[in-house]
Formats: sequence, C-alpha cells, structure tokens
Amino acid sequence: MSDNQDAPDFQGALAEEFGLTPAEEETTQPEAIPTAEESANAEDIAKSEPEAEPEKPAEPEPEAPAEEEKPTYATKDDVKDAMREYNKETTGRVDSVYKAREEIISKVYPEGIDRSIYDSDGKAIKTAQDIVDRGLMNERTGDPYSYEEAASFILEATQKMNQNIEELNGWADNIAEQNISLAESSKRVLDKWGDVLTAMPDIANELAEKYMTTQLEFDKTGSYITKMSMTPEAFYDITAAPYRQLSEALASKELADAENKKQDDQSEQSERSGLPPQRGESDVKANTGDPMVDALLEEMKKG
Repeated sequence: MSDNQDAPDFQGALAEEFGLTPAEEETTQPEAIPTAEESANAEDIAKSEPEAEPEKPAEPEPEAPAEEEKPTYATKDDVKDAMREYNKETTGRVDSVYKAREEIISKVYPEGIDRSIYDSDGKAIKTAQDIVDRGLMNERTGDPYSYEEAASFILEATQKMNQNIEELNGWADNIAEQNISLAESSKRVLDKWGDVLTAMPDIANELAEKYMTTQLEFDKTGSYITKMSMTPEAFYDITAAPYRQLSEALASKELADAENKKQDDQSEQSERSGLPPQRGESDVKANTGDPMVDALLEEMKKG
C-alpha cells in the first residue's frame, strides 16, 4: 500500500456499497530484544531449575503364573481298600502256608505228634509221682528220684518237647514256603516262556526233567520238596532264553511256508486258466539276524 494519504479507500468504498464491515489489518509487533542483564538472569534461572528426569519406559505387566498341578493324595478310603487287599493277600498266603505245613507234618507223623514222656521201659510218665512210685534212678545223682527232682525232670522234659515241636513247625513252614514258591514261580515261567515251551515240546520236557533232577530234592514219598536250589523262574531264564530266537525263527518259517504254498496254489490256478505262472516269486529267505539260525532254517526248508 502506498504511503499516500490521498489514495482511495477501496475497502471502505466496498463496505459502503455492499454493507460490509472491512476487516481490520493485523499488525505484528516486533519481538523485544532482551538486554544483556535480562539474558544473564534467564540463564541463572535455567541453571537453578532441576532438569526434568526422562520418562522411564513402562514396565511390562508380569504374566500371571501358570496354575500348578495340585498333587493328588490317597483318601482314607483308598488306604483302607489297599490295606484290606494287602491283608487279604497276606492272610490267604498265611493260610496256605499253614495248611501246607499241617499236611507236611501229617505225612511225617501220620498218627500225630506224641507229646508223652516215657521211661526206659517204654511206659508213659504222666506225673512226677509216677517217677517216684516206680523208683526210677536219677542218672545225675545215681540215686532214686526224689519228688522235687522228679517234678523238675517233668518240667525240663516238657520244655524240651515244646522246643522240639517248635523246631518241627519251623522246618515244616520252610518246606511249605518252598513248595508254594515252586508253584508260584512255575506259573510265572508259563507266563514268560509258555510260547517257547509250547512251540518246542521236546525241549520243554527236557528242561523240566533237568530242573527236577538238578535243582530239587524230595521227601522219601516224593510228596513234597525238601530243598529247592534254584527257583523255576531263575532256571528257565537261563536255560530257555537261547530257544526263544529259534522259536521265533520257526514261527517265521511256518508263515513263509504258508505264504509259499498260497502263492504256489495261485500259480497252479493261473496255469489251469492259461495265465503265465508266477512260481519262483514266493521264495522267502530266513532273516533272523543270526546267520547260524538262518542257515539251519534254509536247510530245513530244502528238506
């Protein structure tokens, strides 16, 4: 705009013509330049004010800990059931041992155990007075028994009798345990080696005879064992183990022979129907992992 004061006021003219209010010109005031003293004061104020600490990054919220598996505990009923089953098994075995013991004792003493005390003439002594009345001699003193000595003798003889019976029961218990263990171990042998023994009955008979003659001792009647050097389970783990691989090889051979026969039958049917024969494709070689067993099976196949 010109500094000429006489220049027409176009904005005013437009306002009068159209009824408009002219906009006021915005004037920008120049910024005041601070003096040296004001600048120095400003610097002092800035130095005296503490610097704002930088904002720390927000820490991630900790993850919720995974729920731990709560241990399970046996209830009172579980414990009762387990103890009941244990007691049942224990009681059953104790009953079996007791019955076996009584059976063994009855074989040794078929007429029962005689608890009587006899003198040198074979007459039963029931009371101390019997000894005195018979005038039996006391071997310790060389004189006839007095009543007190006879009573002491009866007491000692009764205690010795009871001790002998306890030893007999202990011996019979041991024999009964061995006979029951023999039966239990034999069952485990069948569970473990039954397939091998069934597949090779001749070997089974041979091993059974060897076990009975080398590991067991029997009473005079042969009714029960009196000594078992090795359990059947331990014996068969040693002697039957080498036959398992042979048994498996024989089973594989039977399957191969069956497959060969099936394919030969199919070949014969093809020949009858005019189709090319398929023989020669069914030969399956033994492959047990043991060259000697494989060679044996191949020879058996040729035969």
